[in-house]
Amino acid sequence: MIVIDVVKKRNNILVTFDNQEDILIPSALYTHLFLAKDDVLTEEQLTDIKKRIDYYKIKQNAYRYLSGRNHSKYELKTKLLRKKYQKSLIESVISDLENLGYLNDEKFALDYFKYQKGKNKGFLKIKSELIRKGIDRNILDGIEIDNNDLNDFYESAKKIADKKYLQLSQRKIDKSKISSKIYQSLLSKGFTIEIITEVMNDLKKKGNYNEV
Repeated sequence: MIVIDVVKKRNNILVTFDNQEDILIPSALYTHLFLAKDDVLTEEQLTDIKKRIDYYKIKQNAYRYLSGRNHSKYELKTKLLRKKYQKSLIESVISDLENLGYLNDEKFALDYFKYQKGKNKGFLKIKSELIRKGIDRNILDGIEIDNNDLNDFYESAKKIADKKYLQLSQRKIDKSKISSKIYQSLLSKGFTIEIITEVMNDLKKKGNYNEV
């Protein structure tokens, strides 16, 4: 195939061949390829160029996603797959970004844990969310929970329990059912049995919670 025309189109370069086929090359990539009029390409060379264009587009999409927030490898891969790009090229981009330090599932899991623990969620809920984001269970098992973390989880659970008790009391629900409803509420938000038990015991020690 022979290049018969090279035209700039905004941030791209349109290259047309004598067989009426054309390709749109991002300007940043074109500086590395530099196809000129009358250049002759084989089918293999054109296929390679098309792959490089797709790789470039995949990487640009990946950078755009990462500029918004951190992603796990699974999250980013899933979003890129929706773009219908070749899976092997996506895998290559993911690997390159990991080597460059833009993707790190261990750091992602730890940052996510620290950010979410103050959002009225228990550790089990956060762990479940991280699993859905593709984080390996070995990484999750490596997250260390210190006394400050446990205190944060307790305070979150206590706040939820206080609010739940107030709501249930105003609805004049039978006090024998209040304890169960608070317990189930905390359980559904992913707090551990240890945290829930501590909160329930502390509530019972207060005058307004004698019946809980």
